[in-house]
Amino acid sequence: MSNLKRTLLIGAVWAGIFFLWWLKSFLYRNWNFDIFSFSSWAFLYNEFLSGWIISATSDWIFIWTLIFAVPLFLIGWNLFLKVKWKELLKRTYNKIKYFFRGKKAAVTNQKFKYVKKKSHKKVRPVPLYASAKAIEKKTSEKPKASRSPAYASGAGGMEASASQTIPSADDRDGLLGAASVSGSSSAFKKDSAKTMPSFLDDDDFASIPLDDIKVPERTVLNEDIPAILIKSGYKVVADVDMGGMHIDYVAIDSVKILLMVLDTQKGDWLADEERFNNEDPLWFSESSHRTSPVYLINTLAKSFEDRLHKHGEREMEVKPVLVEKEGNIINAEDMIATWEKSGVLVCRTDIGGPDELPGVGKGIPPAGEPADMNMVEIIRSVF
Repeated sequence: MSNLKRTLLIGAVWAGIFFLWWLKSFLYRNWNFDIFSFSSWAFLYNEFLSGWIISATSDWIFIWTLIFAVPLFLIGWNLFLKVKWKELLKRTYNKIKYFFRGKKAAVTNQKFKYVKKKSHKKVRPVPLYASAKAIEKKTSEKPKASRSPAYASGAGGMEASASQTIPSADDRDGLLGAASVSGSSSAFKKDSAKTMPSFLDDDDFASIPLDDIKVPERTVLNEDIPAILIKSGYKVVADVDMGGMHIDYVAIDSVKILLMVLDTQKGDWLADEERFNNEDPLWFSESSHRTSPVYLINTLAKSFEDRLHKHGEREMEVKPVLVEKEGNIINAEDMIATWEKSGVLVCRTDIGGPDELPGVGKGIPPAGEPADMNMVEIIRSVF
C-alpha cells in the first residue's frame, strides 16, 4: 500500500511538471497551441480533415512532440520511481543545516554528525613509555641550567652539587623530580623513562612519533572448541552448510542447540547492528565493509528454528554463537548489550579480540541433560 501511494504521488508531481508546465508552455510559445483547450484540439482536427499537408520542419516537430509526449512522461515516471527521495531530501537538509550552523561535521554511514570536543576525562591517555620519550625529548631540547661545579668551595657549593647529582628519595618515589632536572646519569634517565606518568598536555601528545606508540597485543586463547563443547555435555556436529552459510559447530543437548560460527576475517572492525535504508547492517574496517556476521547468524538461527517447528520440535531453543577468531571488534564493549538483546552470544578465541569478550570455555552456557541419538538424527535431517 505504501508503495502504491509513493508511485501515485511521484506520478502526480511528475505529471504536473511535465504537462502543466513544460509541455503546455512549449507548445503554446511556439505554435499557440493549448493542450488543455478544446478549441485548440478542434482546430487541429479540422486542419487534418481539410487536407493539411505536413511539409515544414516546425510542423513535423509539433507532430512528433504530440506523439512522444506520453511515452516520455512514462519513461520519466519510471526513472523518478527509482530515486530514493526520502534519503536524498534528508541528506540535502543535513547539508543545509551544516552550512548555516558553521560547525565541524563528520560523515558517518552517510549521516552528518556534529563532533563535539571530548572531555579530558573520556580521552584515553597516551601509553606510558611513549609519554616518557616525549618528556625526555622535550627536556633535552631545553637549555641546560648552569650548575655549580662539584669542587665549589664551602658548604653551600657542596649542597648545591649534591642536590643536582643525587635524586632524593621523595623524587625517586614520585618518578619525576631528579630525572627531569638532572642530566648527569643516563642510566637513571633510561629507568625513569619507563615509568613516566601519562598526564601530559596536547603539545606533548603532538610531539610523539607514531612509531613510538604501540598497541598492546591481545592475549592468545589456545582453545580446543570441540573438546570444550563435549566436556560441557553437548553432542557436537561439525562443518554443516545451511542456507548458503557455513556453520562450524552445532552443539546439542536435550533442550537447546548452539549454532557456532568462527569469524576468520582479519583486521579491526567497527560493528554496527542497525539497519539503514532497509539494508542489512554492516561492519566497517579501514578499507572495506561487510554484512554483520551477528545479523547473518541470527537470521540463520531463526530460519533453523522455524524448520525445527515444522518437524514438531517446538521446545528446542536455538542459540546463535559468533566466535571472533582472527579479527578485532574495536567497539565490542559498547555492542555487548546490543548483541545480548538480539539473542546472539559473541565470544573470542585464538587471536580474536578484544580481551573484553569471553573465551569459548567461559562464554557458552552449560549443557543440560544430554541429547539422545534420535534427537541428533532429527536435527541432522533438518540441515
